[in-house]
Amino acid sequence: MKVYVLAFLSVVAPMRPLRIEAASVSASSSENAAAFPPANVADGDPATRWSSAFGDDQWLIVDYGAERDIVGITLHWEAANAQRYAVEISSDSQAWHRVYQQNAGRGGVEDLYFGRQRGRYLKLHFLQRATSWGYSLWEVVPRGLDEEIVLTASLAAPGSQAENVLDGDPVS
Repeated sequence: MKVYVLAFLSVVAPMRPLRIEAASVSASSSENAAAFPPANVADGDPATRWSSAFGDDQWLIVDYGAERDIVGITLHWEAANAQRYAVEISSDSQAWHRVYQQNAGRGGVEDLYFGRQRGRYLKLHFLQRATSWGYSLWEVVPRGLDEEIVLTASLAAPGSQAENVLDGDPVS
């Protein structure tokens, strides 16, 4: 039996971004902490970057100083990007909630939207490198409520939701 689904998807996209400032940034490692510190990913300067040690299992945590509503992030990769990574949110930096999983990272600029999440900390957990280098990011730009993407579908299969098109999971 073949099942055909005809659906219409509408997207309400944001008009202008509101910058969410970071209070601090930490990382599991840095290739050269003096030249490429973790704070560079949140300094607003596209010419500075963070670079990790040369190994797969690494992380980067951005502390926004207070709880915020975050709907996504934009990653500006240097050539050393991640093939597999996860985005996690926490209110206390102890209990983490995975909001996005990427299994085929392409590098460059990656816009990730995962729906409204509330937390103080954002963690990028890098699982597998795409190159022999470590991981290197120019900027990690959080997206606030002013940039929320609202999805609706005229028809959806049982158990599915329109916002699943943005979750990074090709199965959902």
